[in-house]
Amino acid sequence: MKRNIILSLVLAAILLLTASFARAEIPLNNFETHSYKAITTQYHGESFLLVLWSVDCPPCIEELPALARFHQANPRANLVMVSTDSKNQQEDIKYLMEKHGLADIQHWVFYGDSVQAIRFSIDPLWYGELPRSYFHHDKNERQARSGRLDEDTLSAWAATINN
Repeated sequence: MKRNIILSLVLAAILLLTASFARAEIPLNNFETHSYKAITTQYHGESFLLVLWSVDCPPCIEELPALARFHQANPRANLVMVSTDSKNQQEDIKYLMEKHGLADIQHWVFYGDSVQAIRFSIDPLWYGELPRSYFHHDKNERQARSGRLDEDTLSAWAATINN
């Protein structure tokens, strides 16, 4: 009996270590005041969707399954997730991305002392409401949207980028 308990504890420890190593492989880039410009430069001439979210935002968490289904149905669509949380929440961020099948896309997390300056660098008209998304079209046009993304909105955007 004692041997079974020890063996179970060792197995549980191995499983926990394996799970945390898997999450550690999701790179979280530091999002600073120059990062938005770097992302738009990276995708210049291409469509992409930038999603701002937080682990403490219930509508953001509710939106993740729809984003996961969108990503699964459109694996070549450029999807960029930016967490407005701090680096000290990186395990929660990685866990949610892995849980929802979004581990293989580009991830950023706010970094630095001035959250207001970071928000302003993205959009001077954005005051921090979440979730917030920016649909970037290949002609360097963007459309901002506050509120949770739904399947219809994502499908409509997919139709425009796939034509």
